[in-house]
Amino acid sequence: MFGAVERGGRVRAKVVPDSSAPTLGTAVRRFVVPDARLVTDDWGGYTTVGRSYAKHDVINHSNEVYVNGDVHTNTIEGFWATVKGGIRGNYHSVSPKWLQGYLNEFAWRYNHRDDAVPMFRTLTFRVAGTALPPSRG
Repeated sequence: MFGAVERGGRVRAKVVPDSSAPTLGTAVRRFVVPDARLVTDDWGGYTTVGRSYAKHDVINHSNEVYVNGDVHTNTIEGFWATVKGGIRGNYHSVSPKWLQGYLNEFAWRYNHRDDAVPMFRTLTFRVAGTALPPSRG
C-alpha cells in the first residue's frame, strides 16, 4: 500500500504491487505536485523520485530517528494506524481483491474528519445525488 498526506490536509491511499523505486515513483508523482516538499522515511525506493521535488527531506527510521525538527512521517503513520486498527477491529481481515475499497473508505473518513457536517449526512446526500443542505448549528 502507498499513501501520501498533506500536513493538516487530505490523504490519498492506493494499493501498489510492490515497494520498488519505479512503483513508488509513479505513485508519488501521481499524488504529489513537483513543487511540494516531500518528506519520506529512509526507504531507498524514495531516493530517485525525491530528486524530482523542490525539497526532499528524509527521516532516518533505520537509525531510530522519528522526528528531526519539523521532519517526520507521523501524519501518514497515524493514517495507517487508523486503517490497521479499523480492519483489525471492524473487518478482521481483508482480501487483496477488496483492499482498495477499504483504503478508499478510510481515506474518505480521514478527509472528512473535521467537516462541520456529520459524515453520515454528507455520505447520504452524495449517494442520493442531491446537494447538501446548509449545516444546522
